[in-house]
Amino acid sequence: CYTSYLWNNGATIRTISVSQAGDYYVTVKAGTCEGTSNTVTVSINNTPPTAICKAATATLVNGQATITANDVDGGSTAACGIASRTVSPATVTNTGSQQVTLTITDNNGNTATCSATVTVQGSTNT
Repeated sequence: CYTSYLWNNGATIRTISVSQAGDYYVTVKAGTCEGTSNTVTVSINNTPPTAICKAATATLVNGQATITANDVDGGSTAACGIASRTVSPATVTNTGSQQVTLTITDNNGNTATCSATVTVQGSTNT
């Protein structure tokens, strides 16, 4: 007995993945039987995460200091979860106040940034 699928977006496969918000339903035919599913409303979370920076201190070791995203992340959040945290630049070679950018990417690919001041201590001599 042949089964066919026809989604309201024109797809003819058993399951679909969608990237557009909207209402979706499928009509299934098996022989002489036919039925239409309930409508499912899909919403896409395009709300960016909230990047929250905090000041940090780093120390030069052999002429450079490494800064991690965790050093400057002051409690960033995302409605659908955080996929990654990155900081740029991640290494500095000068003492004093250095500006870095924290980038937060959520599980839907939305991003947000903030700037943090890192106070770098130590000697620039290697």
